Amino acid sequence: MHDFLPTCPNCSYRRKCLSAPADTAGGPPGDGRKKGAVTVLDVRPVEEYNAGHIPGAISIPLKELQLRLMDLPRDQEIVAYCRGPYCVLSIQAVEMLGAKGFQALRLEEGIQDLRALGFPIAKELDQ
Repeated sequence: MHDFLPTCPNCSYRRKCLSAPADTAGGPPGDGRKKGAVTVLDVRPVEEYNAGHIPGAISIPLKELQLRLMDLPRDQEIVAYCRGPYCVLSIQAVEMLGAKGFQALRLEEGIQDLRALGFPIAKELDQ
């Protein structure tokens, strides 16, 4: 896992979390950013998201991302993930988001990696 991402006391992931304290981040004064607040973005197909995802993650498949940028907050960092270190979906998502002015980074680990490490995985009810 990434050493630069702290362990969230609420969800146990070594990442920044939406539930982190709402302090002002290191950006310019008054920029509205909250310290530690991120949006976790799952860019895999919806079927894969429904089978298992990081708790609290939102699902926007890469093929829909361009059309759904307005669904993402501009005042939070976005952490995109997909199937794991060899999956390019999150790489492409981070490139697209960066080109549109979002602050985004990639979580290298995928769901199977996180499951194997013992992290909680959420599932959607069968639809």
